[in-house]
Amino acid sequence: MKRTQKNPTIGIVGLGMVGTPLLKYFEHYKGYQRGFDLLCFDADTAKGYLDDVSLARIIFVAVPTPLLPGGSCDTSIVESIIARYAACSPSPTFVVKSTVVPGTCEELARKYNVPILFNPEFLTEANAWNDFLHPDRQIVGAAQGAEKYTEMVFSLLPKPVSEQAMLRMNATEAELVKYRSNLFGAMKVSFANAIAVLSRLYDEILGVPIDEQSVLQAVGLDRRIGQSWFALDSHGYRGYGGFCFPKDINAQITRDKEILSCGEKWTKKYNVRVAAIMLMEAMRDFNRILLDSQGLSEEEVSQHDAELAQKSACKKEKQ
Repeated sequence: MKRTQKNPTIGIVGLGMVGTPLLKYFEHYKGYQRGFDLLCFDADTAKGYLDDVSLARIIFVAVPTPLLPGGSCDTSIVESIIARYAACSPSPTFVVKSTVVPGTCEELARKYNVPILFNPEFLTEANAWNDFLHPDRQIVGAAQGAEKYTEMVFSLLPKPVSEQAMLRMNATEAELVKYRSNLFGAMKVSFANAIAVLSRLYDEILGVPIDEQSVLQAVGLDRRIGQSWFALDSHGYRGYGGFCFPKDINAQITRDKEILSCGEKWTKKYNVRVAAIMLMEAMRDFNRILLDSQGLSEEEVSQHDAELAQKSACKKEKQ
């Protein structure tokens, strides 16, 4: 029996940590069928996703955005995907899920004259599927001219807990939310470790036993603060690492400086903005020093959870 197509054909480019849950969701929760109204492509041929995505009407872009040597975000893979499929007739609607610096979607939408929306993902590696199914917020940011597609994108995605957590904004605002959320997470990890470092200082100088975990727990019980990102030694070392935090913090600081250099200089407003960037840099530098005190570098901890766990286990075996 021939199946009648009711859904708009969806394309997913990039089947990694973000693209894989998206594929699973469309198949198991939205009634899509791979190869029929769901087309997937990944440059890694070993994954087996080689569908013709040019036939899709909506293309989700979930490809990597690695860090360039100078600290900026490499958006070239995202752009290559949009450039490749923008020429299709009619041109598809692009939903970027890759983490890109603020201003990227607007720039690409203008350059290729296609509708682009940014839909950030807030997944943890350990619970990616559950995080995807039960988002605490669902954000759709439209580049100029793509606003009319916002509700359609919302209709395709898992619903957050409340209607108020379905947030409509422009693409640059949504890109800022993604980066600033990661910045706050990294800052909270750094703050927790700073508490631990200074607790030990009081222990040594005053001779009073200080339990850093008890101090952190008590601070985190304040509902305005919370316990998230307060775990020490979560991956066998102290400080933030992982595949996203170091990369995104460096990329955002670099982008902030680029944007700052375009504005008026040597005013009070400029000085405040410089100070804001310096705050972010101080947090990052503290983390680098903390890692160095453990014989680690930012590069060594900038890996996926599984790789970090394996390296930590090997290191313990050698000790």
